[in-house]
Amino acid sequence: MHNKINLPFINKTYENHITHHINVNSNTDFSLKNNNSKGICFGIDMSIILFIILFIVSYILFHKLVSIYIILITCLLYIIYNKTMWNLFHSYIHHVDVKDVCSDTILNIPKKYINENNMYINWIIKNHQAHHYYKDKEKCNYNILIPGADYILGTHKNIPV
Repeated sequence: MHNKINLPFINKTYENHITHHINVNSNTDFSLKNNNSKGICFGIDMSIILFIILFIVSYILFHKLVSIYIILITCLLYIIYNKTMWNLFHSYIHHVDVKDVCSDTILNIPKKYINENNMYINWIIKNHQAHHYYKDKEKCNYNILIPGADYILGTHKNIPV
């Protein structure tokens, strides 16, 4: 599975993520066993933590180039995008409607309206399926929304055909 980072404020998220992996039919259709949706949604707690980390890193890198307000707004918009799209596509990949599993989601698009022929959506689906397909030391594809991140970090794999 994933290596645990022992930080008290993310322990619940980590446990939910591990439970999520246990509850996914990994080598079939990636649906949820017993409709257990724990770990599907990106919560507000992780959004806040991610915002703080993103803001600190962005400030260190860009504070001499742009104002702090631009950095704040950019980080906030990214977090809203990340939380919204993660919840929408992650629930879709696991064959549930986002409105049924993520109570604080902004975008309640039913899964029947998501177009898998869209190149971006198709990539997200295949990329995340590989994340569930590979186990233990082969674990890969940690990113779900930004094409290229796993390639750059050397953590990308495709599911064998």
